[in-house]
Amino acid sequence: MRTVNISPDESAIYQTFQEGHPVQVRVTVSPGEEGDYQKGRTVRLVHEKGEAEGKIVSDPLEINSKADDGKMKTFSLVVEKP
Repeated sequence: MRTVNISPDESAIYQTFQEGHPVQVRVTVSPGEEGDYQKGRTVRLVHEKGEAEGKIVSDPLEINSKADDGKMKTFSLVVEKP
């Protein structure tokens, strides 16, 4: 299970998720890890000292790609409680 880190500045996102609503998050992945963030996969959301499990319910939307030079990719995901 992969981890999605939610920054302290995005406390509202984590709180919304804890209340049972789907949230949109961004995750940056290394080449070859893209498959770990596909629709239907389970991820761990981590925010400060809190941790929760969520399920990806959207196809990953690539919002930034530096794959040409073998670097990281950033995806937007919609995650909800399983």
